[in-house]
Amino acid sequence: MQFYKIDKDLVDRWLGTDNDRLVWWIDMLRMAAWKETTTNKIVLQKGQFVSTVQQLCCRWKSTAKKVRNYLDRLQQTGRIARETNNL
Repeated sequence: MQFYKIDKDLVDRWLGTDNDRLVWWIDMLRMAAWKETTTNKIVLQKGQFVSTVQQLCCRWKSTAKKVRNYLDRLQQTGRIARETNNL
């Protein structure tokens, strides 16, 4: 069994107002590396994962616009940092 520590303030302020946002946040926690690891020749540090907006759209059954807006908001609030690569 896995446990995830989620800041109550994060849930109360805005993740808790939209079920999709909360489910997506938990899903990103599940996708994140828990220790340094290598996947597809990419070294991931703790807390990182590799995905595309299109992959997240399929995974979350949502539109690209909604997913991008969500990721933008997380980035603006300092919850995530994004890196892009053209591999």
